[in-house]
Amino acid sequence: MKKIARTFLFTIISVYLTTLWNQGFNISTDIENLIYISVILSIVFLVIQPILKLIIFPINFVTMGVLGAVLNFILFYYVFNNFLGINIFETTLLGIKLSPLFNLVLVVLSITFINNLLDKLL
Repeated sequence: MKKIARTFLFTIISVYLTTLWNQGFNISTDIENLIYISVILSIVFLVIQPILKLIIFPINFVTMGVLGAVLNFILFYYVFNNFLGINIFETTLLGIKLSPLFNLVLVVLSITFINNLLDKLL
């Protein structure tokens, strides 16, 4: 139960912090939608992702972890495209225009990094 609560709390924090620094990643401002997205992402982190990693383990071993990163991206892509209130736009980072797809890669990396960092620190 403790792990579920921690994952949920860390996901809320990481999604909120990502919306603050990335202007191309918008979630509607109400807290209800942020909680809803965090519940969905927590389910992905705790249930779906471990099962899929177990299934693709042999191929992931051969590709030295690249397939795991691709799997993570695909899961986030599915969640962000199928739930209302999440918008990913073209953005500019350090003067470079980024397409919505590349911005999604930055969002996935940011949420995963912040989530893992909070898990290690706390």
